[in-house]
Amino acid sequence: MKKIFLLSAFIVVSFLAGCGDDSPSGGSDNPTTAALETFTDDVRGCTPYLSNTFSLGGSNDLSQWAAWNPNFTGTVLGKLFNPDNGGDECFYTHIEILDSHINMVNEFRASWEAGGQHTINTMTATINNTVDSVAVPYLKLYHPGLVNVAVDRVITIVSGSLTVNMAFKIDGTRQIIVEQYTDGSTLSGVYYAERDGNLLRIWHASVRGSKVQFA
Repeated sequence: MKKIFLLSAFIVVSFLAGCGDDSPSGGSDNPTTAALETFTDDVRGCTPYLSNTFSLGGSNDLSQWAAWNPNFTGTVLGKLFNPDNGGDECFYTHIEILDSHINMVNEFRASWEAGGQHTINTMTATINNTVDSVAVPYLKLYHPGLVNVAVDRVITIVSGSLTVNMAFKIDGTRQIIVEQYTDGSTLSGVYYAERDGNLLRIWHASVRGSKVQFA
């Protein structure tokens, strides 16, 4: 299991390092406040998204094709690129979660500049415009640029058992997101996501059905 996880993380790094295209996805234009853009469509556009059916089988012997064959459960490629197969071990699962939280924050876009507390349906957002930088725990030890990440604001959204803390900055075509979320007492995750023109960078770690980290 550890071997498969480490190899999977390396493959994701290789694919996402130059991921992006020339067309933005998600969000909508506003003459005063631009929306945060989502990531899933762009990542799917430059990585192998597998939605085909799969069969029981596979192997833990990484020297054999049976351990990589995406048509079987329990294989590196099957888990990594097919969300129905990999579940929490598929990185698409976590990018889709990030996008769902981005969409929640965008729901309150009309209130970003005003700050304060606002409620839409079952969601309550607390918007803090006094925070101008945040640190990314753990990563700041290895990447000095993440010790103080400049942001425009921090928004905390509570909806049922889900709490999303998202700090972000939008500067022209550049967008930076630092997020931490919890859902109940057993699900938790963190993200550092950056969009700079057609370049995407995403780092994520979470504890859900599996412990996952990718960049």
